[in-house]
Amino acid sequence: MLNHIRRMRHALATVCVSVLILGMSFDALSAPVVIQMALLLRATGREWQHAVIEEFHKEQDRIRVELVGSADGLRYGQLQVLLVAGEAPHIIFQDPNNLLNWARQGFLVDLAPYLKREPRNSPFNDFFDITWIFYTLNDKIWAVPMDLQVGGILYNEDAFAEAGQAPPWPGWTWEDLSRVAHRLTKRTNPESLPDRWGMREPEWYFWWQAIWHYGGSLVDNWADPTAFTGDAKEVKDALRMYRDMVRAGVMAPPGTSPDNTVMSVVAKGTSAMALGHSLWIQAAAPLAAEYQTNWNVAFLPRGPAGNTPVGNAIGWSLVKEAGNTEEALEVLRYFSGPKAMEFAVQIRQGEILPHQPTMVRTWLRTQAVPSNRSIFLEALPSLRPLPLIEDSYKNIVSRAAYDFWIDKISEDQAIENMRIGITRGIEANRAPGAN
Repeated sequence: MLNHIRRMRHALATVCVSVLILGMSFDALSAPVVIQMALLLRATGREWQHAVIEEFHKEQDRIRVELVGSADGLRYGQLQVLLVAGEAPHIIFQDPNNLLNWARQGFLVDLAPYLKREPRNSPFNDFFDITWIFYTLNDKIWAVPMDLQVGGILYNEDAFAEAGQAPPWPGWTWEDLSRVAHRLTKRTNPESLPDRWGMREPEWYFWWQAIWHYGGSLVDNWADPTAFTGDAKEVKDALRMYRDMVRAGVMAPPGTSPDNTVMSVVAKGTSAMALGHSLWIQAAAPLAAEYQTNWNVAFLPRGPAGNTPVGNAIGWSLVKEAGNTEEALEVLRYFSGPKAMEFAVQIRQGEILPHQPTMVRTWLRTQAVPSNRSIFLEALPSLRPLPLIEDSYKNIVSRAAYDFWIDKISEDQAIENMRIGITRGIEANRAPGAN
């Protein structure tokens, strides 16, 4: 009898343990998958992320998105450390050159197989075709674009009106731009710097566009550069065009402007024109309202080889080691869908989005400024990415150009310095772990 009771107790204990284990297993299976996403750098971007995540959580309970980063976002250097340490979030963002170099090093998921199996109604199928060029390398796709940045001319309409100058017209050339810059330059004292420059010195790498327009290039292949090609006549023609405007006193020498491009052109009017891109709409609109100024955008001037604009696209990538690829892709799909894109129009005002229906249906109709904003959509099919060279090496190229424009170095020395920068960048691409 005693043995029977003991056997009953043992069986009951076994059942209880089994039930407990099954319960724990059920809870584990039913617990949502947590997907970590890098926090964006701009305040409007972070606001957008929070709004989209809130809606995503309302619509399903299988996946929860957790934002990772300090109060002002997760920056490139921080991401680099996290990737090497194997602690990066599932979803990260960066410019194309950074993401593609991380792809070379084996950190990212190739999205091409996943995109091929997307259903017909997938939001990825509604993206502008050009968007994928920024993240395609060796027939693999390494990111989903978050935005599109399209090169153009930013100009102050008040300065044009004061000078009696017609605004930029379709088909204008770099020679036209130089003549217009002369007319827009304003000096109170002939012996001093202008009160208003006709043209602001280019920020970032926007000046590279003129090289393409003149028919030149600094590398043989943007996505997989193997050789420097910047010693061609066409490259030198573009460099001389900028130098001649500096010499004539109508384009600010590099380092002259105390303010950034949007502040110089839109707010203070210390420059009448500047090379820029669509991303600056977001900053220009509130500044124009604050300073009570009028501004607009125009197509880039044409050269002998056309007027292809520089393009850029901040992208989302999936980190291979983080795992949960299917769930992370579902989050990216939602962030790329109509609802998220509509939120982006409202919150990230002015930014060019990759989702074509939203741009046509909502963005063009609801954005008030600039009046010529449609030029950015018209320019999309001809966008050209910058060469896949790490920024520090591209900076050597820009430094060489700036020094030449202010007659600090000769043309031959400028070309040689550019060769050094590009060659070092190519060698860095080929370094161990870079492919």
